[in-house]
Amino acid sequence: MTDAWFRGAFERICAWMNAHGAPLLVENLAPGATRARLDQAEAELGIALPPQLRSLWSVHDGQHDEQNGFVEGYDLLAIRRAVAEHATVRQLLEMERERPDKDAAYTADELASDAWIPFAARDSDSLVVHGISGRVFEYLRGESPKLLAPSLAEWMERYAARVEADDYSVEDGFGDYYLQLRDREGERRALEVANRKADRERYRGETPLLEQFALALEQRDADRSLEVLKDALARDRAAFDAAVARLFATNPEPEFAAAALRPSLDHVTLTPDQWLDVAIGGALLENNAIRNFATKRSTGASDVRIARLASSVKAAKAPRRALLARVLDDVRKPRGSWLSRLLGT
Repeated sequence: MTDAWFRGAFERICAWMNAHGAPLLVENLAPGATRARLDQAEAELGIALPPQLRSLWSVHDGQHDEQNGFVEGYDLLAIRRAVAEHATVRQLLEMERERPDKDAAYTADELASDAWIPFAARDSDSLVVHGISGRVFEYLRGESPKLLAPSLAEWMERYAARVEADDYSVEDGFGDYYLQLRDREGERRALEVANRKADRERYRGETPLLEQFALALEQRDADRSLEVLKDALARDRAAFDAAVARLFATNPEPEFAAAALRPSLDHVTLTPDQWLDVAIGGALLENNAIRNFATKRSTGASDVRIARLASSVKAAKAPRRALLARVLDDVRKPRGSWLSRLLGT
């Protein structure tokens, strides 16, 4: 690829950056290197520069400052930095040769050669182009080189295409900001969650409360029942009272009744038998606050209901038996003086 081709690829990326609030990444690019500087780089590296790397550096000799990197979180290396980073890459290669990765994408000839030239880097991580094969790798400290593209031009085209496709977002960090690869799947899931939440809020606001409550009861959804009761208490007391009546008309399991009424106990008017049901539900949920609150209000519960609780205690298995027995003991205890009963203590 010619200098003109690489210039065009840079221009595509720069146009996106300028249009998406990242002009500093463009302004930080350095002018291109002269032919003399490129020849000098070959002497300093002891490696013939691949033609495509010469073209890239002819357009931009890296960037001015070592922040506001042009390649995702990586700085685009100037020749002077590439020469310095080359020593680090050689050290990593020595370690790689001692324990070659059988599954790695490099060839034996590539691994044996020192012609790995970094052109982008951040700390000890870098993007390198092999001076003989021309292939591009990502080389992270502690990992084997990962093949990114068969050539520098192919890598540049892919990067430019992904930038233009809005596959990146501008994020704070590595200087003023950098390009972060977007998590498209995560964004899709977040959008689905937001849409479901919006649909739910719309349903809560537009559907009659008793209709919502009837569906929650039909689905035996205690959390949703609780939510509807809270909405009804805030918006329509008559609907709240009607919903509580409908709850007990369905002969709910005590746990379900206790869970649904949990935040509304101060606002409901129940019979002693119903309060006893709630107390049992609180015990089975191991919620002492519900159990204690409802037990105090179950004074006057019918003998039939207490007898049914006693039968449940006998039939239950541990640890359910112990939870039910505690409620039974509480309702059978003497309630104290008339003043204590009046005060609910």
